[in-house]
Amino acid sequence: MKTRYYHLIISFLLLTTVVDAQQVVVGTGTLQSLFSPISRIRDYSVYEIIYYASDINVSGNLTHFAFERSDGDSTNPIQDVTLYFKLTSDSSLASTNYSDVGYQQVYHGTWPNDAGAGWREVVLTTPFVYDNISNLQVLVVKGYEPSLSGNPVAVRWLYNNATGTPIHARRYTGADPITTNTSLTTINFYANARLTFGSVGIVEIMNSSVRVYPNPASGQLNIEFKSDEIMNGLTFQIHDITGKLCYSEIFEESAFVNIENLSAGIYYCSIQTENRSWVQKLLIQ
Repeated sequence: MKTRYYHLIISFLLLTTVVDAQQVVVGTGTLQSLFSPISRIRDYSVYEIIYYASDINVSGNLTHFAFERSDGDSTNPIQDVTLYFKLTSDSSLASTNYSDVGYQQVYHGTWPNDAGAGWREVVLTTPFVYDNISNLQVLVVKGYEPSLSGNPVAVRWLYNNATGTPIHARRYTGADPITTNTSLTTINFYANARLTFGSVGIVEIMNSSVRVYPNPASGQLNIEFKSDEIMNGLTFQIHDITGKLCYSEIFEESAFVNIENLSAGIYYCSIQTENRSWVQKLLIQ
């Protein structure tokens, strides 16, 4: 047996059943915006929004993300778009300066802008572990691209205009490059979004093809292969509650993991094989 040593104390496990890949639509608005979430009538744009856990209602690995296009004559892919996610307990946003502190970058590249209405989706470069306990805070930054003028020349996106509080979106659009001095203004434009999860849910690993134990652990975590499903190995990762990757390793056989260098707190352990992926909640003491 190959033995690998790392440093970990794990003392809490939340269990549910794994299900197939699943899509979740948050927002069914029919209003149209040239400015949010990605603006082509300005050289630069920033859009930040909180999607509530009560609206998502799924946990697992986020693998794809989409906004809903309405119309627009320009159909060229939108350049230099960066997408960030983080988990948050906040339910509202205030006007403030731009910051990506605490975020995990999950995508950078062009954003699809094909003709017609419908979802324009990207595949996340880095899957994001979502717990459905925290809210999901999303930051979309469009770097420089010369603005288009006119309506409906530029793309328009569908959104819901929700009045009242709490306000949970803010944005910037303009000709000035985005810096930490860029001011974001609160808005009640909540862009329709579609979230796609891989194999989702907090899995009961003890009954699956992989066993992770003991629970609670004291100094050593064991990863035990229990079926031929993982004959080609698995990827084992630990993320903190912001989605930041703290640890990643590929295992080809059952192994020891012995970790002592992670701060106390809540983490998420993800396990991915060729055919399935699972998420397991961890409390490190």
